[in-house]
Amino acid sequence: PVLPLITITGSAGYSHFSGENDLPSVDMFRFTGGFRFEFGAFYIGGEGGYDTERDEGGFIPSIGLHIGQIEVAGRWKSSGTSSWTTLRVGYYF
Repeated sequence: PVLPLITITGSAGYSHFSGENDLPSVDMFRFTGGFRFEFGAFYIGGEGGYDTERDEGGFIPSIGLHIGQIEVAGRWKSSGTSSWTTLRVGYYF
């Protein structure tokens, strides 16, 4: 932690969106970095990110719970005119 309640975060990920209604499928990589504020096992945070397919950046707010080696987080992501909500489950090793 940077301070007792603040942690620096970062991630890299891949998303695939199947095309619908004659639209093409989209594959993109996303790279993000930011901070999160921890209150015991609970946290809120945000990351700035870059999408390769859309060639643009954005902001990703998040909320989550980290207990032991397990983390459950909800995030709202946007890119261009599209946005989506994700539920992430992680394991720290």
